[in-house]
Amino acid sequence: MKVVEHSPLKGKLVEVAGRIIGMVAEDNKKTLLIRQVHDGGKEIVLLEKAMYFDRAFITNAYWIKFRDNKLPVRSFEARGDIRDFFDL
Repeated sequence: MKVVEHSPLKGKLVEVAGRIIGMVAEDNKKTLLIRQVHDGGKEIVLLEKAMYFDRAFITNAYWIKFRDNKLPVRSFEARGDIRDFFDL
């Protein structure tokens, strides 16, 4: 029987200085994988960039807050968004 650990931060938005900058994609004992986002006001767009951070440093930093996501999330798909951007 495999025990699955609950990751309390996975899916939470990362806020720095009042600005949403990322979303926790993976949460384990030592690291957090934070994926960059664009806050469009009405939706959160997940961008391709992601980076691993030391979990203890991020969770203990007083200027970094984790927020529950209450907006729809969509993933940035390069081909579709580029076509939309250039109206092709």
